[in-house]
Amino acid sequence: MLRSLYKRTMRGFLPDEIAAKTKHGFGLPFGVWTRSHDGLRRLSEEALASLAARQLLKLAFVEEALRLNREAHAG
Repeated sequence: MLRSLYKRTMRGFLPDEIAAKTKHGFGLPFGVWTRSHDGLRRLSEEALASLAARQLLKLAFVEEALRLNREAHAG
């Protein structure tokens, strides 16, 4: 919704080919960062453990996600 508002607002200021572009997305390599930065890894593991403790996520899901991050491709 904000994207369409921005595009309408900028009509006449941006070239048509830029205003008509579709969203491409942009991902951050967070999984890779958690493997290479101990502090970020601990922070993310503690946050996930907290969500599981409050039963907002299933513990089995959290454990599997952490295992996959450690053992498989972190992306």
